[in-house]
Amino acid sequence: MKKVVCMKIEKISEEQKEKLLMEYKYNFGISLTAKGEIKSYYRGICAGIEIALRKLGLVTDEEIARIQEEEKEEQEDERAEPGEYSEVWIQRCGDC
Repeated sequence: MKKVVCMKIEKISEEQKEKLLMEYKYNFGISLTAKGEIKSYYRGICAGIEIALRKLGLVTDEEIARIQEEEKEEQEDERAEPGEYSEVWIQRCGDC
């Protein structure tokens, strides 16, 4: 039987915290648009990062909720903006 060894992290730098939060935001964004197993995979990564940051006392539920809300708004804004193809389509249809 293998013995499981757990690392105990007591302190991380501000730079490491920022990297973890950026990674969390990135993975959360992917989980919003992904489907099936891919969505589950990225949600799992987010859950792991959340647990680590909370155990270290670096983030609160409110901060996580704020990050999630910001990412949802950014994605909604991106969807609302017309893409390059929309402009080309409008130009072509105007010539018809």
